[in-house]
Amino acid sequence: MRWRRTFLLEVFERLKQLGLSTCPVCGSDKLWPHRFPSVVLVGGFPPKISNVPHLETNIEYLVHIGCQVCGYALMFNSEQFRTGDEDILISGLTEEQELELEQKKPL
Repeated sequence: MRWRRTFLLEVFERLKQLGLSTCPVCGSDKLWPHRFPSVVLVGGFPPKISNVPHLETNIEYLVHIGCQVCGYALMFNSEQFRTGDEDILISGLTEEQELELEQKKPL
């Protein structure tokens, strides 16, 4: 599972508009978004991992922006960048198939 290409580009551009154009640690302009989401479990482990049911567990998908110079990692909640029910995650598609999807159903 990976981020939809256009969603990731939109998030990265929005972060630049908000002032994130350089690394807050080393000042490098070599920030880059990762193609895959980072997953954070809030409130416990999902039932498949432990024997105790955790009905209040929330799974958050984070956009990971990393500095290619110093390795600093920044995480942003993907829900803050959604505008509706658009598909922002892709599973099992090649990049060519994703481009076809973008032409048929843009974000």
